[in-house]
Amino acid sequence: MRQILRATATLAAILLSVGPAAAAPSGAEICKKMIREGRANGMDQRKCLCAHRLAEATLDDDITALLFDSWYRGVNNMSAIERLPNQSRVKKQIATMALTLETRCK
Repeated sequence: MRQILRATATLAAILLSVGPAAAAPSGAEICKKMIREGRANGMDQRKCLCAHRLAEATLDDDITALLFDSWYRGVNNMSAIERLPNQSRVKKQIATMALTLETRCK
């Protein structure tokens, strides 16, 4: 349980600190911009791309869109994420991604 909370806090920090624009930039572009602007929460390009791929594989499109928007533009989309329907689905996917991020994207 403690690991889930820590992993969720890490993902929340990424959501809050860091995301796609009009032409849907690539994961590499998103990560490069986020790192350049100092919003990558300590991630390098490799770890950021790992997190991007993981998000694409783990999260539904509505959550992914808000996450990547946050990463690219540096906006806080947590309130929008909290308004998404079926919050149990949202929380489960975010927790799954956070845990997997801790193990796969070191």
